[in-house]
Amino acid sequence: MISPLKSNDAFTLIELIVVMTIMAILATAAFMDYGMSVKKARLDISTDQMVTMLEDAQVRTRTNYGEESNCWGLYVAAGDEPYLVLVPWENDQCQISLVEVERSLEWNSSVAIADVQKRESGALAFTSVDELTFLFYPPNADMLVYDDTGLYPDLIEASVQVSLDTSADEVLNKTLTISPTTSSFVVTSGTGS
Repeated sequence: MISPLKSNDAFTLIELIVVMTIMAILATAAFMDYGMSVKKARLDISTDQMVTMLEDAQVRTRTNYGEESNCWGLYVAAGDEPYLVLVPWENDQCQISLVEVERSLEWNSSVAIADVQKRESGALAFTSVDELTFLFYPPNADMLVYDDTGLYPDLIEASVQVSLDTSADEVLNKTLTISPTTSSFVVTSGTGS
């Protein structure tokens, strides 16, 4: 006797190929998003470390006032990582020529300071500089800003752009804006320009 046609309960080869293709596309998208998330997290951590170092310098200056007072600060230079610096406080001024590096952040090679800019009193735009040192001086941890030539008395704002893989992508950049007149600082996403 001839049996009737059986219903085919299995998947066809075409159906399996379509499902595997969809899964491959979804997996690729997930891996790309995961990679970007890791990069963003690395940038966030690096920027947070720099802000913490700046806050640490401010606190050390306030709490270390007395016979052995020091100026504490943050040194930044384009293409480098930030450094916590110690400068002796003598004769009511920071002895910048005696600067000592206390600690480096030792960032991953993919994270670096991309640009350092300053804006002086009366200027409308920022101008790039090679390096800046932000020092807090005793007893109130007010801020002074130095470059390789000396003190910047008219500096009203500075920005430090931190970049991942020297990317021009706004997502992979953060900007630390520092106001010496108020000794305040804030981090924003992007290049700040």
